[in-house]
Amino acid sequence: MKFLDIITEETNRSLDHPFYRKILNIISKKLDIKQLGRALKDSDRSAQLDSLLRNVWPLGGVDSYEHNILKDPDFDRPVYLSMWLKKTFALEEEDIGNILYLLYRNTQVDDFLNDTLITNEPFWVTKIYYYEDEIEETTDEESWDCESCGGSGWEDEECGECGGDGEVEYVSGEEPEDCCECGGEGEIESDCRECGGECQLFNETDVAILWRNQMVVTSEEKIPEPQEGSEFLVWYNKYRNKFDIISDENHDSDKVELKYEGEQTELEKERGTVDYVNQRQIDDEEKIKGFIAFWI
Repeated sequence: MKFLDIITEETNRSLDHPFYRKILNIISKKLDIKQLGRALKDSDRSAQLDSLLRNVWPLGGVDSYEHNILKDPDFDRPVYLSMWLKKTFALEEEDIGNILYLLYRNTQVDDFLNDTLITNEPFWVTKIYYYEDEIEETTDEESWDCESCGGSGWEDEECGECGGDGEVEYVSGEEPEDCCECGGEGEIESDCRECGGECQLFNETDVAILWRNQMVVTSEEKIPEPQEGSEFLVWYNKYRNKFDIISDENHDSDKVELKYEGEQTELEKERGTVDYVNQRQIDDEEKIKGFIAFWI
């Protein structure tokens, strides 16, 4: 039976399954998995697992990351790994997630077919909501349909030539004729006086915006949680070498209207601080697969 023929023969595989090992072995022969692991563990960088998995470099020569010396002719650029797995092996999302998780936990493995893999070993997940240190000043533009013209951009006015009658007696004593100004309608279309023919009204407001980010990190041991209201970067710099960053992205933002440029607002007291923290241990395969489904 060919390797690809077994893909649909079994579902709900355990993490330490020969099928996953074979896929991981293929990946390790083509892509520079160890470099991915080194980048993730580099405490001087803010590399995130989700972005690293979208840009996995093919195997190359010495300093391949700097000089792009590639061995495999199938690749001429970094690989979006989940897309490559789906395209190459027609895998289900669950299998792709499990493979990416196993890859993340075992980046320094030499032989995926025979070496011991980290699969169900417990680890900790810490989710931190924190405010960025910079406050943005920008202009909000709001628009809405003009109520005066109903969003058409025009309005009818009484024709000044015929006074709204639609007819004009151009020659005294003869029958009135259709007004040449309004075509006999008695009204003339003109740009709406409220919106000037733009159909919408606009308003600009100067605002200050402070983004709240969500960072998810994993660690082998339980790490101290940052206190709500404390400075995020103090905690981050102190414990950066103890965790991996899974993701770090904008979640939502606070916004206040500015009276003038550079105004100090209530956002100042929140900038750079921790808003909320949640921490839990992932200690069995069911929880691990839940973590995979949500974050990997």
